[in-house]
Amino acid sequence: MLGRAKEYLKFGVGRPPGTIWFMEKAYFDLRRNYPGRQEYAYLRLALQSRYPDKTDEQIQQLTSDCSNLDDAIVKAVALDFGHPVAVRVRMDVLWNLPFCSRCGKYRSLSMADPLCYGCRNYPGFAACVRCHLYWDDYPVFCQVCGGKLWRITDGDGVPIIPVA
Repeated sequence: MLGRAKEYLKFGVGRPPGTIWFMEKAYFDLRRNYPGRQEYAYLRLALQSRYPDKTDEQIQQLTSDCSNLDDAIVKAVALDFGHPVAVRVRMDVLWNLPFCSRCGKYRSLSMADPLCYGCRNYPGFAACVRCHLYWDDYPVFCQVCGGKLWRITDGDGVPIIPVA
């Protein structure tokens, strides 16, 4: 925990990595707090939490171009630091980061961990979208209705772009 805090203070405060890490944290915290929603809802709420001063129309316009977490991160970096920095972040940073070693769907955005934020902080999280019950201990099925559980990394994730 202290290592990540030092990493944030050294590389993140007022810099593009800080925006990247904030967006990743907000995205996965929202996935945990509101399980089973569509991807658009998480992206919209993550951008809204980053920019509370923007109107609903502005947030909708920002989110309309986003299809995954990488797109939302690039939008946030573009708003904070400009379009040229956002292009460099996408090309030089995001595309070169490895995918999570556990789920393989999201990028490992930490310099110290091979896991995405969801696998690092909520590894056993599961939720039943019918009963609205939550567990943190790797259950296989809902203990009440027996239905399939929703995991924090369920969904498409970030598409893996093959390097030519």
